[in-house]
Amino acid sequence: MEIEKAFKRLLIKNPFYGLFCLSLPKVVTRKYPTLCVSKQGISCQLNINPDFWEQHTDDEQIALLQHELGHICFQHMFMHDSFADNKMFNISADCEVNSYIENLPKDGCTPEWLGQKIGKQLDKGLGTKKYYEAIQDYLNQQQQQAQQQSQQQSSQQGQQQRSINNNQQTSPSSPQKQKWNPFDGLSKMEKECCVLRRRKKWSISKIARKLGITEKQVKDNIKRGNKAIKQKLMSHGL
Repeated sequence: MEIEKAFKRLLIKNPFYGLFCLSLPKVVTRKYPTLCVSKQGISCQLNINPDFWEQHTDDEQIALLQHELGHICFQHMFMHDSFADNKMFNISADCEVNSYIENLPKDGCTPEWLGQKIGKQLDKGLGTKKYYEAIQDYLNQQQQQAQQQSQQQSSQQGQQQRSINNNQQTSPSSPQKQKWNPFDGLSKMEKECCVLRRRKKWSISKIARKLGITEKQVKDNIKRGNKAIKQKLMSHGL
């Protein structure tokens, strides 16, 4: 129905809300996706999105007007900064307002809907603070349960790892592998030449300058060292 007609119908159905609505500044705008009230200096303003408005039945439109006017009556827009979580506050405030409204759209937040979400019986008209605390308690419980599960999993994993370690220590069929160095057994010069060549990728001439020997001596030391390393790798099955 037309917005002005809805105002008149509200005045007849519920004079309290109707008179309140008549004195309230109203703006039809697509700035907001739905209906909402906003602070206008020390007063309030009702904003109505025409596309959203037309999606609802006549009874739902009256309920939407009552909903927004209810936020003003409960002064929710002035309480907003007193609550830490914006989303939780909006849900809680909606539950308080919708406690007193009939013919709400199906997606409206009500105490019954919230109670089903958090698994707790919530009566109508408890107040924004009570609904907020109920949500907060539910989230805290969820967090504690998640922490307990995480601790249990960590404890189980630790027990499993200790069990594996104990089995490895006591099992005669699981001998520990001895660490070995492929450069062990090489002469000092062979080892230095091979390390600089293999690991640091130095050139033959740079190694010769570093060790104060000829390039031929470097090549001979690397050749002997590589041969010895190859034999060690073969003896270890590598």
